[in-house]
Amino acid sequence: MIEWLKRLWKWFWYELIGHGMTPKSVTNINLEIDMARATLNWTLPTTRVDGVTLDPSEIDRTDIVMSADGGANFSPPASVLPTEPQAFVVENLTAGSYLFRAIVVDTAGRVSDHAEATGSVLDAPSAIADLTVTIE
Repeated sequence: MIEWLKRLWKWFWYELIGHGMTPKSVTNINLEIDMARATLNWTLPTTRVDGVTLDPSEIDRTDIVMSADGGANFSPPASVLPTEPQAFVVENLTAGSYLFRAIVVDTAGRVSDHAEATGSVLDAPSAIADLTVTIE
């Protein structure tokens, strides 16, 4: 009987009230930029904001958005499922600064705060022109 009441309370609290039940943000977010390619990696949260354990099966996806203008505008989200490697790669970036945000969405649609990482793609050096070599 007690176990049944615990399950009923858990259902009532999680599904009807849901206060504080949003997932925590991703951790260990890391951005590596190599030439015109950016690779973002992160670790999924294991708890909710209120400290309750977040089972991986309760995570629907991680949405990744990118901004090339300091956060004024963001790309449409790209989703990474929890069963996939927690990484996002974008190629063919032009020179400039980039802001990436990772947002966890649980199976009930609750959204975490975002975690972010920034980095820059540098202009490629100009080709050397009019080089003169003198050998003595």
